[in-house]
Parts: sequence; structure tokens; C-alpha cells
Amino acid sequence: MHLTVAICTWNRARLLEKTLDRMTEVRPPAPVSWDILVVDNNSTDATADVVRNFEGRLPIRLVVESQQGLSHARNRALAEASGRYILFTDDDVLVGDDWLGALVRGAAAWPDAGGFGGPIEPWFETTPDPTLCEAFPLLARGFCGIEDARPEGPLGDGQEVFGANMAFRVDAIDGLSFDPNLGASATVGREGEEVEFSARLRGRGYPIVWLPAMSVRHYVDPSRMTLSYLRRYYEGRGRTTVRREGVPDGTQLFGVPRWLLRRWLGQAALVARSRVTAGRVDYLTNVRNERYTRGMLKECLAISRERRREDPLRHA
Repeated sequence: MHLTVAICTWNRARLLEKTLDRMTEVRPPAPVSWDILVVDNNSTDATADVVRNFEGRLPIRLVVESQQGLSHARNRALAEASGRYILFTDDDVLVGDDWLGALVRGAAAWPDAGGFGGPIEPWFETTPDPTLCEAFPLLARGFCGIEDARPEGPLGDGQEVFGANMAFRVDAIDGLSFDPNLGASATVGREGEEVEFSARLRGRGYPIVWLPAMSVRHYVDPSRMTLSYLRRYYEGRGRTTVRREGVPDGTQLFGVPRWLLRRWLGQAALVARSRVTAGRVDYLTNVRNERYTRGMLKECLAISRERRREDPLRHA
């Protein structure tokens, strides 16, 4: 069996170096072979130099994906992968000692599975503000933290794997690709491309299996522990919801359901009031809710504009 490890990266040379350095301590069980594919999504830093420095220490190669966006980079990895399984991790992740071994054992135990995932633990360089963690629970989990109490086996409805730690059987995903309307890019903070991809794989009848021993640690940059970042992040989550699930039902005004507009206006007013009348956690919780709804509203407008461009007569 051959495995391909795919790392999509954009301007994170310092963290990528740590990720690759950790990879030098990881080996698949014999007789399994492996290679590492780094997909550079138009980096302007020292990414290429970092990869070259590991060429004698790792079975590594670099490709450049010029079309900006994480989904485009992931799709390039799918096109370039030579392994029977492709394992995705991020450029700011430290994989566990048994990461590859756990996948190999899982593939043998669950040969009909189309995908696998495992625990993602936060790697905090500095301790986050506990007040922000209370108001923004995803910060406390490192944004993609997944608890590891689940037993090994197929995941049920509502249980997902995430891009920092997921693997797919290449013959099962034949013809599938990541949706470029989802996934982070330099300009838009949408996410969820891996959830949507996994849903289509499940739709083909392939289970996604949880492997508790296939664990990683995901770096949380201090810049992501700020209120300004959290505002943007939750707005991006709202945009992702609409992009994945579609514009919500209801009478629309300029492509936005009227009830959604009313909700946002009410939440914006609540933010303004609670800033001076409520405790900090309550105020920040209101900020979180308002930003999420704002993201939904913005994505409704974006989809409306797209539809008008595609069919200007119908949407005149």
C-alpha cells in the first residue's frame, strides 16, 4: 500500500517548517510506502525554500496551484496524489506518532470505508482569554477541535471530519472534487468544503470512519484569539451556512429573506445596548450572534448577485 500525505499551504512558511519537521519523526508501518505532497497556493514567502530543505529527509515534492482558494488547492492534491489513500492535514499541524499507523490499521479493519478522521487537539502558543472562550466556544476548541471520546467506527449523522485530519480512499472518491464556492481563500472566510465533500462521498454509500488513534494537534495563532478575528470568523461561518444550505425560505428583499433582515437589525440593536448595559460575556455573545447573522445576510446578497449575472432577464 502507498499513502499520499497532502498539505495545502499559503504564506505559512514558519509553521509549515514545524509541520514538516514533525513529519520526519513519523513513519508508516512496513511494507507501506508514502510520499508528501505540498500544494503551494501562490505563496509569496519562503515556502518553496522550506520544502527544498526537507527533500533529503522526507519523500516530499512541491506543486503550485495558481488558482487561489483552499478547495482549488485540495483538488490539485487529488489530481496529483499517487497513493491508494490520501491523507489531508494542514500547514500548522503536528501529527501524532501513530498517525500513519492508525490509518493503515483502520483501512485494514474497515476496507469498505470511503474516508477516515480522528481527534484534533488545539495547540495554543499562548493561553486564550477565558472570557472570549466562554463567549466564542469554538475558540476554546481551537476552531476545529474534535473530542476523542468516540469509539472507533462509522460516524453518524451530524458527526464530521475536518481538513486538519482526514483521509480518503482514492478509488472511492473517483470523480469527486471540493466545491470551490466553499473553503477559505485570500478574500472570503467561507469554510465547510470538507463537510460537503464527505456528504457526497457518504451519498455514494461509503461510510466515514472515526479512528481515535489517528490524532493531531492544530496550531492556534494568537492573532486568532482576538475579537476582531472572531468577528470575521463567525461572519464567515454564517456565509458558509447559506452557501451550503441555500438561501433560507421567506419573502425576500433584494435576495434576503425579510425575517433574516429583521433578525439582524434586532441583533445589531442588542449589541449596541448590551455594550453599555450587560456583562462582557453577554455582550460578546451578542456580537457573535450578530456577526453570524450578518454573514448569512451577506451571502444571500452574494448569491442574488450571482443569479442576476447568470440570468439578468429573469432577475430584472
